[in-house]
Amino acid sequence: MMKEFALKQIHWRLAKDPWTQAIFEVAGISFDIQAQRIIDIFNSYDFEKMNLSSIQMYEKMLGIVPDEEKSLADRRAYIAAMWKKGAPATRENIQSICDGWLNGECDVEAGPGYIEITFNSVMGIPSDLATLQKALLQVVPAHLEVRYNFKYLLVGEVHEVMTLAEMEATPMSYFAG
Repeated sequence: MMKEFALKQIHWRLAKDPWTQAIFEVAGISFDIQAQRIIDIFNSYDFEKMNLSSIQMYEKMLGIVPDEEKSLADRRAYIAAMWKKGAPATRENIQSICDGWLNGECDVEAGPGYIEITFNSVMGIPSDLATLQKALLQVVPAHLEVRYNFKYLLVGEVHEVMTLAEMEATPMSYFAG
């Protein structure tokens, strides 16, 4: 990739020279490796794009015990939550932590002595709910009670709206009851 780019920067006669081609081939490989390292470093700062080695580095740095059975997405979301735990426990911060989880879309309301989190994803409850609750307990001040509400599909929402095949394909955990 870098070889072609570099050859386009010089005169076309020099670019066709076999000796120049060979030098640019070797240099291009080295530059390609460096470019990939730069991309990996850049992606390690984006919690949604972290690879396994970046996840392991952040888990070690944040003192998180690695759980190999959890999905990479759930591990990334927990790392992002722990990264945000030093920030004030505002509605926006709590909501952004929940949004990091699959099916974690929510509304956050605060009242005297409590914070109420209503998960409103149409796809059911958040993945790895126990870890999400653990992360939220580390962010929300200890004197506040955390209440959780979950949205489920009701008969009125699916009656004469979904076909029988769609209802059979929908997991039972999406329905109330």
